[in-house]
Amino acid sequence: MKTRLDYCTRRDLLAVYRALRDGRYIPQEILSRVVYEYSGNIRLRDSNFARYMIEQDQGEQLFFCERCGKLELRDNATLIDDEDLWCEACTNNYAFECDDCGSFYRFNTRIRTARGNYICRGCYENSYFTCENCGDVYPTDHYAEDGQCQDCFSPVAHCIYDYHQTTAQKVCGWGPKEWAEHSRTSYNIGLEIEFQHTNGFKGASEAIEEYLMPLSEGRAIWARDSSVAVELITRPTNRKELVSFLADLTHAKLHQKGFRVNTGAGLHINISRSAFKNDDGAARFDYAINRFASHTVAVSGRDRTDWAALDYARTIDRSLQALNGYEGKYRAVRWGRDRCEIRTPQSSTLGHILLSKVDYFLSLIEYANLPEDIPTLWDYRAFWNSALLPAYVRDDCAPSIHSGAASLFSFVNNIGER
Repeated sequence: MKTRLDYCTRRDLLAVYRALRDGRYIPQEILSRVVYEYSGNIRLRDSNFARYMIEQDQGEQLFFCERCGKLELRDNATLIDDEDLWCEACTNNYAFECDDCGSFYRFNTRIRTARGNYICRGCYENSYFTCENCGDVYPTDHYAEDGQCQDCFSPVAHCIYDYHQTTAQKVCGWGPKEWAEHSRTSYNIGLEIEFQHTNGFKGASEAIEEYLMPLSEGRAIWARDSSVAVELITRPTNRKELVSFLADLTHAKLHQKGFRVNTGAGLHINISRSAFKNDDGAARFDYAINRFASHTVAVSGRDRTDWAALDYARTIDRSLQALNGYEGKYRAVRWGRDRCEIRTPQSSTLGHILLSKVDYFLSLIEYANLPEDIPTLWDYRAFWNSALLPAYVRDDCAPSIHSGAASLFSFVNNIGER
């Protein structure tokens, strides 16, 4: 039978307080009038009455945890969010101490800084900012310019274009006429070469300013790319001029200047659609890259389904449909009205490695343009055995294929038509 709440007097409340304070046993007849047990926690029978009684005692003895309802000594209370009193257990499990102001707040409102500290919303709004480039939170005294932290911003970054400004028409001369007004013997090629850097974008921009501006002058531009650090975008040019540019790239010794690549850094090869004899040749090219995906991956040096998805079950009809550009951006081959973009290869800091990958796809274009009545047209092995591949991919310009992938030749020479 429940005890009537009217029997809970100020004397009872003070008796409970003194017993809690002194660690003494609380008589059951008093305890049952003041509190009850619920889910392992001791709760006040009437919170409004208890609040009143505590206030009458100047709030010096007990408090009621706003989160769990436990009756606790006020000495164990913690002010949360500048308004609520929580017990020690709730504070430890569901709150955090701001490393700036020292106050306690609900755990789900904390903000992590770049230094690994946790701050409250008020301190963030008064003394911190979020870098627009890296997304980390820094003190305002670490602010540089353009919404960036000092680690990301570089005063020499004016030599690098913003990625969203590097449209072909605006910056690099990638307008329709650069891709359309050419025959198959003089079609243009343009590269997008992505790089990481050991010191991030700031290190890349400083290296570019100090060493690499002559390399790109008149032939390419540097652009900022948030997925890596920077990318080098060449102006549309023919293969002969591209060979000269990539040779200079090798001589620039990018690796010694902190530039790096991994499977996240790509080489995007853009080629005029005028390079193809007709749509059938373009479709065969698309088909070969996708259908023989394992060999495309071997030559490219990576398999990135997130950035350059291959279709292992490709059909020639599907390739013909892809020529209209309906498949989206992140495909192995992206088709535009005037050019196609091959997205599968991994980047390199060595120009001759990049050239070997370019030449592989150029030779595949030549093979795809052969007359349709050639019996071996769909035999991928015939392409590797043909005179076209050695004509493009030579020992002196393609060590990545000849000396580094002899097993690949052996493997491909033992496959048949698929």
